[in-house]
Amino acid sequence: MQMLKLKVLSGILFLTYTIGFAQIQPIKPFGTVRAVVVGVSDYAEISDLTFAHRDAEAFAAFLQSETAWKVLPEHIQLLTNEEATMGKFVKALKWLTTETQPKDRAIIYFSGHGDVEESVGSRLGYLLLHSSPPVDYPIGGACPIEYLDAIIATLTNDKQAEVILITDACRSGKLAGSETGGPKLINSAMIDRFNNTVKIMSCEPEQFSLEGTEWGGGRGLFSYHLVNGLTGMADEDENDYIELFEIEDYVKKQVRTAARKHGKMQIPLTRGSQETRLSKVDEPSLVALLASEANQSSPAVATVSLTKAPQAMPRDTAYLLLLRQFEKALAEQHLMYPEEGSALSYYQALEKHTDIEAIKKEAKGSLIAALQDEAQVALNTYLQTPGKELANRWAKDNRYDYYPDYLNKAAELVGQEDYFFQDLQARADYFKGVNLRLKAEGQKDENLLQQAIQLQQKSLQRQPNTAHVFNELGYIYFTLNQQQAAIRNFQQAHELAPTWVLPLSNLAASYSQLKQYEEAEIAAKLAITRDTNLVLSQNNLGRIYLDQGKYEEAKLLFFKAIQLDANYPIPYYNLGKTYFGLGEYDQAEANYLKYAELEPADAFVYNALGYLYQIWDKPLEAEAMYRKCLEVDPTNRFGLYNFAFFYLKQTNYDKAISLFQTYKALEPQDQDVYYDMACAHALNGDHSAAIASLRILLEQFDYKNLEQISNDTDLDSLRELPEYQALIRAFFPEKN
Repeated sequence: MQMLKLKVLSGILFLTYTIGFAQIQPIKPFGTVRAVVVGVSDYAEISDLTFAHRDAEAFAAFLQSETAWKVLPEHIQLLTNEEATMGKFVKALKWLTTETQPKDRAIIYFSGHGDVEESVGSRLGYLLLHSSPPVDYPIGGACPIEYLDAIIATLTNDKQAEVILITDACRSGKLAGSETGGPKLINSAMIDRFNNTVKIMSCEPEQFSLEGTEWGGGRGLFSYHLVNGLTGMADEDENDYIELFEIEDYVKKQVRTAARKHGKMQIPLTRGSQETRLSKVDEPSLVALLASEANQSSPAVATVSLTKAPQAMPRDTAYLLLLRQFEKALAEQHLMYPEEGSALSYYQALEKHTDIEAIKKEAKGSLIAALQDEAQVALNTYLQTPGKELANRWAKDNRYDYYPDYLNKAAELVGQEDYFFQDLQARADYFKGVNLRLKAEGQKDENLLQQAIQLQQKSLQRQPNTAHVFNELGYIYFTLNQQQAAIRNFQQAHELAPTWVLPLSNLAASYSQLKQYEEAEIAAKLAITRDTNLVLSQNNLGRIYLDQGKYEEAKLLFFKAIQLDANYPIPYYNLGKTYFGLGEYDQAEANYLKYAELEPADAFVYNALGYLYQIWDKPLEAEAMYRKCLEVDPTNRFGLYNFAFFYLKQTNYDKAISLFQTYKALEPQDQDVYYDMACAHALNGDHSAAIASLRILLEQFDYKNLEQISNDTDLDSLRELPEYQALIRAFFPEKN
């Protein structure tokens, strides 16, 4: 480094000697430089980093430092932390491809998490933005390497621009691909892509990129030495330019040496023409950097302002009020509904104005980003904390009605030729299907469920291999009690997103419905190992034990679920059933009532309480609960049947018969209702009605249990009747 210091000092002397003389400006090997610079430390759904955003800020500050190759502030798009969403990243890349001209230089810099997720035998690489989901990256929020490849192909082939791609994405942390080494393999997914591009990557495959306070007061090891090298520290041949081969040599040496001191291995790598001139040495900056190094102080991370330079005022200024209203509506997330005062309405008004094309383009990009970001948050929550998002769905949150329209409008605005057009429409189909399924559950309408299946299949055609769609299909089939189809789809969802616990929990529920308890228990226990704090998994394993009569094991799991989330209602209901099975009626009552407090609109809990009080010999309380059940849901089949049977045992035959008839209208194919109505009519003295019910039972349902009919004391009043004896002879001739 001594030679470099002497060279710099001599340069200073030369500069002072030539003050007043015209300087010969260096000829740049490119036209205009534009850059998209991204750094994400603060992630919404996955493990955070510490200094990735500072790396991006430092790189952006370097680009616009007072050098011969200074990049204008309006030519840099800097996105950090919560600003670095997928929507805004796509918007910035579109700006880059639109504005770049032949022979320009386009720089894409990314510092944050990267991951490679296993997907049906293939390995798909992603750069993870602020709102990236914890698993199942194809749902959006994470940038697929394929998209970045398409953007760079446009820049290099169509625009004939020079592209420099810098990534520091091999960070440690718990990610979807961690179990298969995904975070370490992101560079493998990128090495063979991005033809005709200069690539600078923070480390080799199978390595992690380090960050810490010892570099620049808080920076990534790679980024810190990269910026230092570009400033001038890498100028080994002292020609005042930093070529790619010099950056490779300098950064490799500095990073490898520093990493070894931490007992790690990190070796940056480059691809591209080794003679590419990346920067021109700025001697004042280099002198300051050397002085800082000599003083063993860490230079503070430079901050950068990206306020764009004022442009010429368009002749038409009436748009200004509309623009302010548009920005206000965006900030308030008033995107489309109600239409009046929405961001979309203001954007459509802006579109009518002339001479503001750049402003309209900016507004369009902002609207597209906002329209997809809100639905993305819902999907991320569904993957990360499914209980929370399921609660929103069960509560019929009206935002779900909007999501398909938001996503379809975003697709319309980006256009059919856009890379993400099909993805946006696929997500719109998914949410349409979810809405139909929720509606079907409320209305008990199988036709709506079939329509929901068609929408999810359409979503898969547009965007294959999305775990959340297979999980949704599985749940629809589960609701239709087509458990084999449900299991196939839950298994597919699990294969696509092996760290997502919801498909495993649902798979356990399907196996349990088929009484395949061994398989159910395996799936449920695996879900718990994936996430011990997910209340849903604890509850589902408890339910499997409950269905097998293993009350003590079930009880412990329901306690655990309640401990994890005291406001999650289902474990209270299941704990009530558990205590009922144990004969501890007071505890069963307390847990059912707690569930009713949390879910007052669920008729099933009042039916359960009615049955508890009936068995507990508390008829007044039982009657009150059955009435409450039918007040909440007059068509609740369990409540109707149990209430009718309650009145039958209370010898209130008229009320029992009335409720049985209501039930029969809803469930005409349930043979049990005809038997019990025969008993009720017989006990009530209406022998002809009793015989008529028995005839339907024997004729339409081919009922064969003569022993029950012959021994049931409720039917004793019919035994001597000729009509009864003739009926028995007709249907059981072998017994005569």
